[in-house]
Amino acid sequence: MPREKVQRLALVALVVVAVAFVGSRLLHAGRHVAGHVTEHVADSGHHDRATFEAEMAAVEAEMAALEAEIDAEVEGAVGGAISARAAGRDEVLFEQSFPVQPGDRLAVALSSEDLVVETGAGAASVTVLGEGRDAREAFPRRRFSATYGGGTLRVETNPERNGFRLGGERASYTVVVRVPERMAAELRLASGDVRLGDLQGDLHLETASGDASLGRVRDAAAVRVTTASGDVHAALLDGAEVAVQTASGDVQVDRLAARTASVQTASGDVAVGAAGADRFEAHTASGDVAVERLDAGAVVASTASGDVALRLDGAAPVEASTGSGDVGLALPRAGFDVSLSGPAIEIDGALDFQGQRGRRSAEGRLGGGGPRLAVSTGGGEIRLTAR
Repeated sequence: MPREKVQRLALVALVVVAVAFVGSRLLHAGRHVAGHVTEHVADSGHHDRATFEAEMAAVEAEMAALEAEIDAEVEGAVGGAISARAAGRDEVLFEQSFPVQPGDRLAVALSSEDLVVETGAGAASVTVLGEGRDAREAFPRRRFSATYGGGTLRVETNPERNGFRLGGERASYTVVVRVPERMAAELRLASGDVRLGDLQGDLHLETASGDASLGRVRDAAAVRVTTASGDVHAALLDGAEVAVQTASGDVQVDRLAARTASVQTASGDVAVGAAGADRFEAHTASGDVAVERLDAGAVVASTASGDVALRLDGAAPVEASTGSGDVGLALPRAGFDVSLSGPAIEIDGALDFQGQRGRRSAEGRLGGGGPRLAVSTGGGEIRLTAR
């Protein structure tokens, strides 16, 4: 018998039992009250009216207490049955283990499912969780598959295209993959959120719509994260080449280490805690760019509309610009050749600026001179401060 039918029959059975139980309690209560009334009628010649009314009030109070007790039992019985049914909506629809080994590769291609990749010791496995009224019935139409061969664990969905369904389909799915930490991963989602644990190996992540939350990704030759619409957060991105790009969403990286690093968003903020790279670039068309600690051989940071805030650990060539917003640079007390352009320019005296100032510009050097520092803003303030 299909599982859904069994669940429906179980629910009906629970409700029937609850109703039968309540009926027996009501019958017992009715007999109890009838006995009291009969007794009072039989003895009416031997009791005065006040005594009779007092006894009837006591019977009514007993009935009210019994009614409240029955209501609680009904709610518990029927509510329990309904809760049991509701809990069945978050079901395991697929579960299988695979002999994945450290150093293997994970390849995921999903349509509109969320993805959770858990890494660590233990057996590798793939689980699909379904939620919603239609989750079990609609699951076969997802055409889900999970296979392992040639050192690659492949997880895919390729849903049927049945067009519009009246009333919509109430179903959502989460694919949970458990694999060793040391492996490469290629993750592609058309629409869905991604949560990835710690990973030792290359990462290539693409999603058209959805947020991405990444743990510590390290020991990688390449880390590439791309989303058309969604936020990206990473605890650590450590690789020879690191590139994070989103068309609409914020990018936050707690720590970044790379030879070349690029963080971009068309609409959103870029926030990096600590970054070290031979070359570091951060760009947004609409939003702020902020790096709390930056040690790089070369730096390029820009926004069309927003602020730029950088704190440099060492002297390096810097290009920082905004079309509309402020630029604030916290600099080491080292030498720079500076070229500044903006309606308001403020330079900390501790940086020892020497050169020429115009109404909207400043050209010269800090200290004894050094790498070129070029900063511009179309409608904001430039502030250079000593660290």
